[in-house]
Amino acid sequence: MAQNRIAVSVADLPLNVSWEKCFATAAAGGADGIELMGGPRAWWNHHLKGLSVASVHQPAWEILGLFVSRLNLRQAAAWTDRYVIHPPLIRGGNGKEYFDRIEAWAKQESVVVMLENMPPIRAKGWLDWLGKTDVKWVQIETVADECRERDWRMTLDTSHWQSVRPDEKRLSKILPVLSNIHISDWDQNKQHLCLGQGLMDVGAWMKWIKENYQGQVTLELTPKYWVNEEDYLRDIKESLRILHQWLD
Repeated sequence: MAQNRIAVSVADLPLNVSWEKCFATAAAGGADGIELMGGPRAWWNHHLKGLSVASVHQPAWEILGLFVSRLNLRQAAAWTDRYVIHPPLIRGGNGKEYFDRIEAWAKQESVVVMLENMPPIRAKGWLDWLGKTDVKWVQIETVADECRERDWRMTLDTSHWQSVRPDEKRLSKILPVLSNIHISDWDQNKQHLCLGQGLMDVGAWMKWIKENYQGQVTLELTPKYWVNEEDYLRDIKESLRILHQWLD
Protein backbone atom coordinates (compact mmCIF):
# COMPACT_ATOMS: atom_id res chain seq x y z
CA MET A 1 0.00 0.00 0.00
CA ALA A 2 1.23 3.49 -0.83
CA GLN A 3 2.43 5.60 2.06
CA ASN A 4 0.17 8.39 3.24
CA ARG A 5 1.38 11.94 2.78
CA ILE A 6 1.61 13.70 6.16
CA ALA A 7 1.05 17.46 6.33
CA VAL A 8 0.90 19.97 9.18
CA SER A 9 -1.70 22.73 9.32
CA VAL A 10 -0.27 26.22 9.82
CA ALA A 11 -2.61 29.18 10.37
CA ASP A 12 -2.56 32.78 11.56
CA LEU A 13 -3.13 31.49 15.11
CA PRO A 14 -1.60 31.33 17.62
CA LEU A 15 -0.41 34.90 17.20
CA ASN A 16 2.66 34.54 19.39
CA VAL A 17 4.15 31.40 17.80
CA SER A 18 6.97 31.89 15.32
CA TRP A 19 6.18 30.64 11.83
CA GLU A 20 9.84 29.82 11.30
CA LYS A 21 9.69 27.52 14.32
CA CYS A 22 6.44 25.93 13.15
CA PHE A 23 7.89 25.11 9.74
CA ALA A 24 11.18 23.93 11.25
CA THR A 25 9.35 21.66 13.72
CA ALA A 26 7.19 20.22 10.95
CA ALA A 27 10.20 19.56 8.72
CA ALA A 28 12.25 18.05 11.55
CA GLY A 29 9.31 15.83 12.43
CA GLY A 30 9.21 14.37 8.93
CA ALA A 31 6.18 16.20 7.53
CA ASP A 32 5.86 15.97 3.76
CA GLY A 33 4.20 19.37 3.42
CA ILE A 34 1.94 21.91 5.06
CA GLU A 35 -1.67 22.98 4.83
CA LEU A 36 -1.79 26.77 4.86
CA MET A 37 -4.90 28.40 6.25
CA GLY A 38 -5.42 31.61 4.33
CA GLY A 39 -4.87 34.87 6.17
CA PRO A 40 -2.45 37.77 6.45
CA ARG A 41 0.35 35.70 8.00
CA ALA A 42 0.02 33.01 5.33
CA TRP A 43 0.11 35.49 2.47
CA TRP A 44 2.97 37.54 3.91
CA ASN A 45 5.15 34.73 5.23
CA HIS A 46 4.53 31.66 3.04
CA HIS A 47 8.03 32.02 1.58
CA LEU A 48 9.42 30.98 4.98
CA LYS A 49 7.88 27.54 4.84
CA GLY A 50 10.74 25.41 3.50
CA LEU A 51 8.12 22.74 2.81
CA SER A 52 5.77 22.22 -0.12
CA VAL A 53 2.18 23.36 0.22
CA ALA A 54 0.02 20.23 0.20
CA SER A 55 -3.28 22.12 0.48
CA VAL A 56 -4.75 25.51 1.33
CA HIS A 57 -7.58 26.08 3.81
CA GLN A 58 -9.97 28.95 3.14
CA PRO A 59 -9.67 32.02 5.40
CA ALA A 60 -11.81 32.29 8.53
CA TRP A 61 -13.67 35.36 7.23
CA GLU A 62 -14.83 33.35 4.21
CA ILE A 63 -16.32 30.69 6.49
CA LEU A 64 -18.21 33.45 8.30
CA GLY A 65 -19.51 34.73 4.99
CA LEU A 66 -17.97 38.15 5.60
CA PHE A 67 -16.02 38.21 2.35
CA VAL A 68 -16.07 35.37 -0.17
CA SER A 69 -13.82 36.10 -3.11
CA ARG A 70 -12.39 34.34 -6.14
CA LEU A 71 -9.07 35.96 -5.18
CA ASN A 72 -8.72 33.46 -2.32
CA LEU A 73 -8.88 30.53 -4.72
CA ARG A 74 -6.57 32.30 -7.17
CA GLN A 75 -3.96 32.75 -4.45
CA ALA A 76 -4.38 29.12 -3.39
CA ALA A 77 -3.89 28.00 -6.99
CA ALA A 78 -0.49 29.68 -6.99
CA TRP A 79 0.62 27.21 -4.31
CA THR A 80 -1.39 24.02 -4.92
CA ASP A 81 -4.56 22.67 -6.53
CA ARG A 82 -6.24 21.54 -3.28
CA TYR A 83 -8.57 23.93 -1.42
CA VAL A 84 -10.30 22.98 1.85
CA ILE A 85 -13.59 24.69 2.68
CA HIS A 86 -16.16 24.62 5.48
CA PRO A 87 -19.90 24.86 5.02
CA PRO A 88 -20.77 28.49 5.82
CA LEU A 89 -22.10 29.90 9.05
CA ILE A 90 -25.63 30.80 8.07
CA ARG A 91 -29.07 31.68 9.41
CA GLY A 92 -31.39 29.35 7.58
CA GLY A 93 -30.97 27.94 4.08
CA ASN A 94 -28.44 25.33 3.06
CA GLY A 95 -25.52 27.35 1.69
CA LYS A 96 -26.35 26.55 -1.94
CA GLU A 97 -25.48 30.02 -3.27
CA TYR A 98 -22.18 29.94 -1.38
CA PHE A 99 -21.33 26.48 -2.73
CA ASP A 100 -22.33 27.48 -6.27
CA ARG A 101 -19.92 30.42 -6.21
CA ILE A 102 -17.07 28.32 -4.84
CA GLU A 103 -17.75 25.62 -7.43
CA ALA A 104 -17.67 28.07 -10.34
CA TRP A 105 -14.52 29.79 -9.16
CA ALA A 106 -12.76 26.49 -8.47
CA LYS A 107 -13.36 25.37 -12.04
CA GLN A 108 -12.03 28.68 -13.38
CA GLU A 109 -8.89 28.42 -11.23
CA SER A 110 -8.43 24.64 -11.73
CA VAL A 111 -8.63 24.00 -7.99
CA VAL A 112 -10.03 20.86 -6.36
CA VAL A 113 -12.45 21.71 -3.54
CA MET A 114 -12.33 19.52 -0.42
CA LEU A 115 -15.44 20.01 1.75
CA GLU A 116 -15.05 19.42 5.48
CA ASN A 117 -17.52 17.98 8.00
CA MET A 118 -18.56 20.14 10.95
CA PRO A 119 -18.70 19.48 14.72
CA PRO A 120 -21.96 18.62 16.54
CA ILE A 121 -21.96 21.76 18.68
CA ARG A 122 -23.76 25.07 18.36
CA ALA A 123 -21.64 28.16 17.90
CA LYS A 124 -21.43 30.28 21.03
CA GLY A 125 -20.98 33.93 21.83
CA TRP A 126 -20.45 36.28 18.92
CA LEU A 127 -20.49 33.35 16.48
CA ASP A 128 -24.00 32.54 17.66
CA TRP A 129 -25.00 36.10 16.82
CA LEU A 130 -23.67 35.70 13.28
CA GLY A 131 -25.33 32.37 12.73
CA LYS A 132 -24.62 28.67 12.93
CA THR A 133 -23.65 25.87 10.63
CA ASP A 134 -26.55 23.83 9.28
CA VAL A 135 -26.65 20.66 11.40
CA LYS A 136 -26.78 18.45 8.33
CA TRP A 137 -23.07 19.08 7.72
CA VAL A 138 -22.32 17.16 10.93
CA GLN A 139 -23.24 13.97 9.06
CA ILE A 140 -20.25 12.72 7.12
CA GLU A 141 -22.49 10.97 4.61
CA THR A 142 -24.23 14.28 3.77
CA VAL A 143 -20.87 15.95 3.19
CA ALA A 144 -19.79 13.05 0.96
CA ASP A 145 -23.04 13.26 -1.04
CA GLU A 146 -22.47 17.00 -1.67
CA CYS A 147 -18.95 16.18 -2.86
CA ARG A 148 -20.22 13.57 -5.28
CA GLU A 149 -22.87 15.92 -6.66
CA ARG A 150 -20.34 18.70 -7.33
CA ASP A 151 -17.37 16.49 -8.24
CA TRP A 152 -15.52 17.66 -5.13
CA ARG A 153 -13.40 15.76 -2.65
CA MET A 154 -13.90 15.46 1.10
CA THR A 155 -11.88 16.39 4.16
CA LEU A 156 -12.74 14.31 7.23
CA ASP A 157 -12.00 16.12 10.49
CA THR A 158 -11.69 13.63 13.36
CA SER A 159 -12.15 16.31 16.05
CA HIS A 160 -15.33 17.46 14.34
CA TRP A 161 -16.72 13.94 13.92
CA GLN A 162 -15.78 12.92 17.48
CA SER A 163 -15.92 9.19 16.88
CA VAL A 164 -13.68 7.56 19.48
CA ARG A 165 -13.04 4.59 17.20
CA PRO A 166 -13.38 4.53 13.41
CA ASP A 167 -16.90 3.52 12.38
CA GLU A 168 -15.86 1.34 9.47
CA LYS A 169 -19.35 0.97 8.01
CA ARG A 170 -19.87 4.75 7.81
CA LEU A 171 -16.32 5.41 6.68
CA SER A 172 -16.70 2.95 3.81
CA LYS A 173 -19.47 5.19 2.41
CA ILE A 174 -17.25 8.26 2.23
CA LEU A 175 -13.97 6.58 1.31
CA PRO A 176 -14.43 6.93 -2.49
CA VAL A 177 -14.44 10.77 -2.19
CA LEU A 178 -12.06 11.13 0.76
CA SER A 179 -8.80 12.97 -0.04
CA ASN A 180 -7.76 14.60 3.24
CA ILE A 181 -8.01 13.66 6.92
CA HIS A 182 -7.62 16.41 9.51
CA ILE A 183 -6.25 14.36 12.37
CA SER A 184 -6.32 15.49 15.99
CA ASP A 185 -7.60 14.41 19.38
CA TRP A 186 -10.45 15.95 21.40
CA ASP A 187 -12.29 15.76 24.70
CA GLN A 188 -15.62 17.04 26.06
CA ASN A 189 -14.39 20.63 26.11
CA LYS A 190 -11.72 21.03 23.43
CA GLN A 191 -11.07 20.09 19.83
CA HIS A 192 -7.83 19.71 17.87
CA LEU A 193 -5.67 18.44 20.71
CA CYS A 194 -2.32 16.67 20.46
CA LEU A 195 -2.75 12.99 19.66
CA GLY A 196 -3.02 11.01 22.88
CA GLN A 197 -4.37 13.91 24.96
CA GLY A 198 -8.08 13.24 24.47
CA LEU A 199 -10.72 10.56 23.97
CA MET A 200 -9.62 9.23 20.58
CA ASP A 201 -8.51 5.62 20.32
CA VAL A 202 -5.39 6.65 18.43
CA GLY A 203 -4.25 3.10 17.72
CA ALA A 204 -7.59 2.09 16.21
CA TRP A 205 -7.69 5.19 14.01
CA MET A 206 -4.09 4.76 12.84
CA LYS A 207 -4.75 1.11 12.01
CA TRP A 208 -7.82 2.02 9.94
CA ILE A 209 -5.97 4.75 8.06
CA LYS A 210 -3.01 2.51 7.29
CA GLU A 211 -5.18 -0.37 6.08
CA ASN A 212 -7.89 1.51 4.19
CA TYR A 213 -6.87 5.00 3.14
CA GLN A 214 -4.26 6.37 0.76
CA GLY A 215 -4.01 10.14 0.73
CA GLN A 216 -3.19 13.25 2.71
CA VAL A 217 -3.26 13.14 6.50
CA THR A 218 -3.09 16.65 7.97
CA LEU A 219 -2.16 17.23 11.58
CA GLU A 220 -4.43 20.08 12.64
CA LEU A 221 -3.76 21.40 16.13
CA THR A 222 -5.89 24.53 16.48
CA PRO A 223 -5.02 26.49 19.61
CA LYS A 224 -6.31 29.76 21.01
CA TYR A 225 -5.07 33.21 20.12
CA TRP A 226 -2.14 32.99 22.54
CA VAL A 227 -0.42 29.84 23.81
CA ASN A 228 2.81 28.68 25.33
CA GLU A 229 5.03 28.36 22.27
CA GLU A 230 7.17 25.58 23.71
CA ASP A 231 4.11 23.45 24.54
CA TYR A 232 2.54 24.03 21.13
CA LEU A 233 5.68 23.04 19.21
CA ARG A 234 6.14 20.02 21.47
CA ASP A 235 2.58 18.89 20.66
CA ILE A 236 3.32 19.12 16.93
CA LYS A 237 6.49 17.11 17.38
CA GLU A 238 4.80 14.43 19.50
CA SER A 239 1.82 14.07 17.17
CA LEU A 240 4.11 13.72 14.16
CA ARG A 241 6.07 11.05 16.00
CA ILE A 242 2.85 9.09 16.57
CA LEU A 243 1.76 9.46 12.96
CA HIS A 244 5.06 8.19 11.62
CA GLN A 245 5.17 5.38 14.18
CA TRP A 246 1.89 4.00 12.86
CA LEU A 247 1.78 5.04 9.21
CA ASP A 248 5.33 4.62 7.92
